[in-house]
Amino acid sequence: MELNPEKYQRQKSFLDGLRENTVSGQVVKSREDIQKGRSHLTPQGYIQSYPDNNDGSKQQ
Repeated sequence: MELNPEKYQRQKSFLDGLRENTVSGQVVKSREDIQKGRSHLTPQGYIQSYPDNNDGSKQQ
């Protein structure tokens, strides 16, 4: 991401377009918005469904 920021921006805008212009993308975005900031129980303990940070990192 740091080495090629133009490629990252193109990919990000493409994914944003998919989320806005396709039914499945809209469903995924809606689900993320509903669950954002909430946590749920897994065998490993409580985790957040979608972290509030929007830097693309995944919580494991």
